[in-house]
Amino acid sequence: MKHLLLLAALFAASILPGAEPLPVTAGVPPVANLVERIGGDRVRVSSALPVGRSPHDYAPTPREIRSLARSRLFLHTDMPFEQNLLRMLGAAKVPAVDVTRGVERRPLEQACDHDHDDGHAHDGHSPDSLDPHVWLATANLKIMADNIAAELGKLDPEGRAVYERNRQALHRELDQLHAELSTELEPYRGRAFYVHHAAFGYFAHETGLRQLAVELGGREPSPRHLSEVAKQARKDQIKVIFVQPQFNPGAARALAETTGARVSELDPLAADAPANLRQLGRTLKESFQ
Repeated sequence: MKHLLLLAALFAASILPGAEPLPVTAGVPPVANLVERIGGDRVRVSSALPVGRSPHDYAPTPREIRSLARSRLFLHTDMPFEQNLLRMLGAAKVPAVDVTRGVERRPLEQACDHDHDDGHAHDGHSPDSLDPHVWLATANLKIMADNIAAELGKLDPEGRAVYERNRQALHRELDQLHAELSTELEPYRGRAFYVHHAAFGYFAHETGLRQLAVELGGREPSPRHLSEVAKQARKDQIKVIFVQPQFNPGAARALAETTGARVSELDPLAADAPANLRQLGRTLKESFQ
């Protein structure tokens, strides 16, 4: 009889609310990684945007929509594809929270706007759009971590101590990373680094560097523009050009061949944003030296 009572108690505990990890969906992989770090074993996280996909042309499958509809929380960065996901959910009424609340948004840097003659965007951004890549700066990541911990705590009050402890640990890691980047890159303040797609504006602002993009508002540069960029790149004595896996790197590779620089791939949507920033900092330091 005691064994039966024990089994019944264990079964009841297994179905109590909060016994299972909270199903949470993040809009992009970097946010999913933050949720995992803060939530630990108390959450089960998935990213709405599959790894390696571009948010500019992503269309979710019905299966992915159903998976999102079963989530207890949708944590997003207010990108257009995330807004579209919310519209597709319809009556599912999944609570949705923008984890970038409190982040100071910066304009999306466009290269050589004087060549952008039609005034329209070609990658889902208008010429005066705000930069969506908010997770590419340590200060922004700390704000996002605060918002995530607060929302998880509302949904799961019993886990607040866990979320707060993990949030503080993440803050310490990000403070250390900021100090490392500042030390490594301070001697090169004002220097330019070249990218195919202008995704690293927040990093550039935080470290005092200048980001120059090869593309023109999401479209391939004209031969004339590419020639102008190559001329400036030689003056800047660049050694590396960063390309992103979501975009055709043809123009960047052509620029690299012309200037003698090497091409290095860096994914702005990589899940581990702190590791991504550390890799970018080290690569830039080596190239500047």
